[in-house]
Amino acid sequence: MQKQQRNAPCACGSGKKFKYCCDGKNQPDKYLKIYENDNGEELSLIIKNDALNEALHADTVLKNFCKDNFLYFFSSALTSNDTNFLHKKLKDGTLSRNDFITAYKQNTSFEEMERVVKGCSDELEIFKKRQQIILDAVGAHHQKKYNLSVPVFLAQLEGLLRDYGNLDRTANIKSTIPTEIWGDKLLDFMKIDSHYFRDYISEIFKGNPEDGRFNRNSILHGWDLSYGTEEQSLILFLLIIEIRMFDFFKRTPDYKDRFEVKRYDNPFAVGFTFKGRKQISLSIKYNK
Repeated sequence: MQKQQRNAPCACGSGKKFKYCCDGKNQPDKYLKIYENDNGEELSLIIKNDALNEALHADTVLKNFCKDNFLYFFSSALTSNDTNFLHKKLKDGTLSRNDFITAYKQNTSFEEMERVVKGCSDELEIFKKRQQIILDAVGAHHQKKYNLSVPVFLAQLEGLLRDYGNLDRTANIKSTIPTEIWGDKLLDFMKIDSHYFRDYISEIFKGNPEDGRFNRNSILHGWDLSYGTEEQSLILFLLIIEIRMFDFFKRTPDYKDRFEVKRYDNPFAVGFTFKGRKQISLSIKYNK
């Protein structure tokens, strides 16, 4: 079957572009190799109807919309009611960038921002050593002093990305969130998120930004004098917090590390234990 082009009309007949309609639906089955012996006999698990990834892939169309409108989809700053509302507006053709910003603002109170920063500091040393600086910027944000909060958030975002990926100070700044580890963790939706995060960070830190586009160099070199907005301040804060979210999922064990495989006297029987649960017998899929 020919792959559906993202900008082409969706094959379902809705009249909408595929990227705003059915992208992310009907995820393929996954074949996970968990055992192979010296004779080339292989045991694979087939995962069908992966509920977690199916549910989170449902937001792919919203992520596509954000990417096309120079925005990032912050799932941590949205409630289920918010995402349902955004999906409805996308389906109706009335969705706007401001709909996301409004939802982000409603769900990010001063108290919540402080709580999240302290939670990040409890988990990661790179946040702990910056905690007071980030909290000071949160205070400035709360007082609507966005001319102060924006450059501080920008600087700390860069510092966090450098520390998280051990990026040398002389190297050009980039996203240091891994993009290719998520399949082995059965977190396919995180692969999409990590690529979108990488692209968004690249735009913010691009050396030669497009005129009028929010950019680190334009702000910190003093060219952009209109950067101090609530929207930009909030987006930078949420990007900072997103690093913790990626790290949380990064600590999920690879699927191969969750199984203990045992062979029995019967050459056609293999048992395995999953996370300490009872042993299950499976047949072998042969690949020679």
